Amino acid sequence: MASIVSRFLLAVAWIFASTGCVPVVSPAEPPSSHDLGETPDRCIGLGNVLGIPSGSARGSQFSGRYRSLSNLLLDCVRCPLHTFADARCENVTVDPTHEYEVIQTDGRVVFDDGDVRVVGGVDGDGSFTIGAVITPTGTTGVHTGEGFALIEGRFDATGYNATLVTRITANDPDDAEDVVDVQGVSRVRAERTE
Repeated sequence: MASIVSRFLLAVAWIFASTGCVPVVSPAEPPSSHDLGETPDRCIGLGNVLGIPSGSARGSQFSGRYRSLSNLLLDCVRCPLHTFADARCENVTVDPTHEYEVIQTDGRVVFDDGDVRVVGGVDGDGSFTIGAVITPTGTTGVHTGEGFALIEGRFDATGYNATLVTRITANDPDDAEDVVDVQGVSRVRAERTE
């Protein structure tokens, strides 16, 4: 899952190049794009992604290495700060070779790919909620905005299925008056590799 969040960070760079929100999809999915809907009441923020409580799980049965197989864009919305006229959500391809670590200690779970740590709780039935605050950095190394990731899913015998919500808020590099504030919702499938 952290690889999906890492792809979100790459998408931030793409936003600055083409002013779009970029959730990823598997190569088998047809390319598509989505115009932004306007539903600011559904936009996530700091309170949704920090302080997620531990769950009821015991042990470390969900720990291991995982890789994302697919991520299908379901929805894209404008959030309250959005002023940029031409933003769209676009699909790109997920890298199925990128693996990441899931570390479970009882009801606490961390998805970590070395660059991004997404933290939250997991219950004994395998359901989990994890979140992260991400500080996007432009090509010049300057922090250019704020990002949030919220992932809710369930582990199964071979991996997990989840819903990924990513929101990015950033100023347009060409016109600081314009703000991109968009959120994408995707369906994710990942497999356990060890």
